Order: sequence, then C-alpha cells, then structure tokens
Amino acid sequence: MTELTTNKRQVFISYATEFWIEKGSAFADLCHYEEALQAYDKVLALNPDNSDVWRRKGLILHYLDRPEEALQAYDRALEFDPDAFAVWYNKGIALNDSGRDREALQAYEKALELNPDDSDSWHRKSIELYKLGLYEEARQACDLAIELNPNDFDTWLREDIALK
Repeated sequence: MTELTTNKRQVFISYATEFWIEKGSAFADLCHYEEALQAYDKVLALNPDNSDVWRRKGLILHYLDRPEEALQAYDRALEFDPDAFAVWYNKGIALNDSGRDREALQAYEKALELNPDDSDSWHRKSIELYKLGLYEEARQACDLAIELNPNDFDTWLREDIALK
C-alpha cells in the first residue's frame, strides 16, 4: 500500500468515525438506544481502541439494562485510557446498579483520585459507604460533597440519613 493510499484510508477512518459518533450521540439523545449501539459498534469496527466510544457504548448498554455488557465496555475503555475519570464514574454506577457495592466504592475512589473535586462522585461514594454500614465515612463523604456543591439537595438528605 502506498503512503498516499494509507493517508486516504486514515482520513476516511477519521471522517467515518466522527460521522458514526455523531449519529450515535443523536440516537442516544432521542433514546433510540439500539440504533446508538449500532452506530458505536460501527466506530469500534473502524477504530477498536477508541476509549471514549467504549465508554459511550457502556452507557447505552446500561440504559438498555445490560449491566454485564456495560461493565465489559467500561473495562475495554479503561484498557485504552486507565485514567478516564468518566469511565470510572460510570463503571461505579453500573456496579452499584448490579448490587456490587464494594466494587462500586472502589470505582468511585478511583474516579476521585482522578478528579477529587467532583461532588457527584463524593455523593455516590457516600451512598456506597452507607450501604456497607460505614456510617461515619459516609457522613464525611457527604460533608465533602456538600462543601463542593452546597446546593445539592440529595447530598444534604443523604447526610441527614447518615447522621441518624
């Protein structure tokens, strides 16, 4: 294959990737999750190491109530970008929804390593700690979430529950 042919192929893959990502996003915004999943699969056929598309696929699979497949997609995303905050955060949600509270807590802790100022991660960490019976730690996580986002009613409510 000549250098010119290789360059044309790379340009095509780049444009096709962008097209299918946008199409997948549009379908997701319309809650047409199966179509979004198909679009993201087309991207991954062209560019299988695209961490962001694996994350997007994980979200769609989560919306389709396919948690194990969602977790597999998040793990694939982390293979290519182990420091992707959004992947760790979303993985925590999927693990929580699967009843895997300890693993969810670990995912939120990793997300917080990457972005310690994210109040949502602190809030979700507090939920996992509370579910695990670690009430003082749950309250401390709530305090941090409130400090970062004092207008979050859910976190104030969670702290009230943890204090009882």
